[in-house]
Amino acid sequence: MYTHSCPRVCLEPFATLVNDHTQPGGGKYLFCIVNREDPVCTVPPRTVDQIADYPFVHVGGAWKLTEDGPYKMNDEPPPVDPQSIINIIWNVKNH
Repeated sequence: MYTHSCPRVCLEPFATLVNDHTQPGGGKYLFCIVNREDPVCTVPPRTVDQIADYPFVHVGGAWKLTEDGPYKMNDEPPPVDPQSIINIIWNVKNH
């Protein structure tokens, strides 16, 4: 399955189940394509202070497209401060 720039959509138990069933070698794959600084992937926000309020996570298979070429991302990036409103508006062109 291919997705493009998905927000965090599920809780950890479901993400683990999806990841367990889409590992390479089983004939089932999951790819999420992220274009440069696309803000959609940071929704809902997940800062260190917000983990309890927004426990949603990504499922695995994320690849980020950059000017230097694609690279495999961590399945769930560590918590970071969300982009500012100005940066979200500026980076919407990457979506």
